[in-house]
Amino acid sequence: MARYDLLLADADETLLDFSKAEENALLGTAEVCGFSCGKREISVYSAANLACWKQFERGELTLPELRVRRFRDFFERCGIMGDPVRVSHVYTEALGQQGCALAGAAEALTRWEKRVRVLVVTNGISAVQRGRFARSPFPHLAREMVISEEIGIQKPNPGIVFEGMRRAGICDRSRVLFLGDSLSSDMQVAVNAGVDGCWYNPKGIRNTGVPVRYEVRDLDEVDDLL
Repeated sequence: MARYDLLLADADETLLDFSKAEENALLGTAEVCGFSCGKREISVYSAANLACWKQFERGELTLPELRVRRFRDFFERCGIMGDPVRVSHVYTEALGQQGCALAGAAEALTRWEKRVRVLVVTNGISAVQRGRFARSPFPHLAREMVISEEIGIQKPNPGIVFEGMRRAGICDRSRVLFLGDSLSSDMQVAVNAGVDGCWYNPKGIRNTGVPVRYEVRDLDEVDDLL
């Protein structure tokens, strides 16, 4: 008998290659909007974007505010003249075209789905996340994603986990595993919801103190947990 009935999986850097998608989208946006973009600019934008998402997790920014704030901060740090509102629209559309998956994710997902129900639970912009999964090697996941923008609840609020369980028809929290790469978002939401968490930590970074039931370095290791 399987240990779990439901696997709730994060999207970015768990199944999808967000770093590659972000770089591709930013380069395309720079070309359309007419500003220079090299390795430095990509690094600065990535840091500004991550900081804004952390603020979103803590409830300090709304999603509409985040979408513009990250580009305003990026422009200020790089001395770029531009309209952050317009650039945000162009970037959002470009990012939604990026369906690149992490190496081995499609194969791992095929194995997992033979054992458990799999739903994606993600903090993100609906059009972006659905667009990316529709263009990914696993487009069927786009149909039943639980997306923070659509339900008005973001990780680490446990309500987003409970919505995933509701959609899957699962009531027993002991039968749910949450897989993700973020301690502050994915593992904390698992703690808050009272479900087991599996931290995907391929880079071997140090845990900052969030309780974690399992830790894996490779997606293939998840198979033994199911």
